[in-house]
Amino acid sequence: HLTGLPNRTLVFERLSNSVKLAKRANQEMAVLYVDLDMFKLINDTKGHVVGDELIKQVAMRLKNVIRSSDILARVGGDEFVVIANAITPEYSAELVAQKLQNVLNEPFIIANERIHTSSSLGIALFPFDGTEAGTLLLKSEQAMYQAKELGRQKSHFYTDAMQQAAKRRQLVKEAMLYGLEHDEFYVQLQPIVCIATNKVTKYEALARWRSLTLGVVTPLEFIAVAEFFGLIDRIGYLVAQKALIAIEQLNAVTSEFAQVAINR
Repeated sequence: HLTGLPNRTLVFERLSNSVKLAKRANQEMAVLYVDLDMFKLINDTKGHVVGDELIKQVAMRLKNVIRSSDILARVGGDEFVVIANAITPEYSAELVAQKLQNVLNEPFIIANERIHTSSSLGIALFPFDGTEAGTLLLKSEQAMYQAKELGRQKSHFYTDAMQQAAKRRQLVKEAMLYGLEHDEFYVQLQPIVCIATNKVTKYEALARWRSLTLGVVTPLEFIAVAEFFGLIDRIGYLVAQKALIAIEQLNAVTSEFAQVAINR
């Protein structure tokens, strides 16, 4: 009701129809998944009234820069999908993506205040990335998340490597949830040595994980996955608890009070 645009259910039906038409006509098409950057921050600081007005203005701008034969839908709070039918070298997916992002880079005027935002955009192509509506939607969304990981305000095409990375992320997430429940995470204390005295002056608590199913998972991987799925606070809390226990054990066997740094 906010934008008057099709929702996720309806856009799936329309995308299915577009795929059928593209197959019959032997044409290429593109699915572009658009997500506003930092929309939650705007909602939290400016209020939901401003957030709703921003969504309405975004919908209007996107609608104004696509062709009448293309389809625009709102599939989430700040997520939109554009189905670009019958793309050609003159009307390529890159061109559509650039037009969409350019129009969202211009400031919005809401309640006499300038609001700045940007967008991350993922692109899946028919028939190269899939020949079914569900596959194209999923792959365009995955490409959008990849654009965000690359620093936001970017567009990114789907690749098979992204699919494998997404499967690995999901696998690590499931193993991580099990690991958090079954105490698989632990802390190693890395000594910090004073060069002048050659003595250990303090320690740094480092999070480590040995998974029952995946074996040793490096912090480089599991921290990124934890941040992606919103599990980083649980790991941080666990590391803090275990670091305090380690400090207590360390102080019990040393004559000097041990300082331990915990990264959060």
